[in-house]
Amino acid sequence: RAAWYKAMAKRAHKYADAVVVPTHAVAAQLGEIHDFGDRIRVIGGAVSSKLTVPVDPDVRARRLELPERYILSVGTLEPRKGLDALIRAMADPALAGLPLLIAGPAGSGELDVHAVAAEAGLDEARVRSLGYLADADLAVALDRASVFVFPSLAEGFGLPVIEAFHFGTPVVHSDDPAVVEVAAGAGVTVKREDAEGYPKRLAEGIRSVLDDPALAERLRFSGLDRSRNFSWRDSAEKVWQLHADL
Repeated sequence: RAAWYKAMAKRAHKYADAVVVPTHAVAAQLGEIHDFGDRIRVIGGAVSSKLTVPVDPDVRARRLELPERYILSVGTLEPRKGLDALIRAMADPALAGLPLLIAGPAGSGELDVHAVAAEAGLDEARVRSLGYLADADLAVALDRASVFVFPSLAEGFGLPVIEAFHFGTPVVHSDDPAVVEVAAGAGVTVKREDAEGYPKRLAEGIRSVLDDPALAERLRFSGLDRSRNFSWRDSAEKVWQLHADL
């Protein structure tokens, strides 16, 4: 896959009149590989119009077996998503009793959730994979989560962060440049450096939200405000303008 990306970047550099990327962070990273000059355009994504709380949230919450309080994360179960570090963070005594729910299909280099949890000394019931969720179920899970955590080690945009903001759910996220750009200070940022200490710092970030209702409330409103900066209409208009410019 890496070879394919390299080949496409080389092809784009040679032939493309414009290259669209989702964040300025990606534009900078791409610029380190090839000099695209002013051909790079930054056009981000947005929350799907289908991602709304349905008319039967309680029914769906019972079917998903959502507890009253829980930590939620979303992502394919692959190494770069940092979910192993998040699972290890759950071993922190301050998070005892809180379950971690992970939504998302299995990805390349599939992570064995229960094996990582067992290695961290966690009860099997503390970590649960929800698998792929339809939009209505995902909306309910996001809306009811105590904290949403996005520990990804490498991202191009980080749409799940905006999705959590959309529901006013407090967010704890990594300091990946693209994620930091998208969050724009509306969440709690955790440094990825020193991989061994990353789980501990994630736990501290989560605790800072759980232990401070005032902070959680501030994050709720800052997240809602930030999510309004992204819309598919705006993105579509930028794409149309790009075509017009060309």
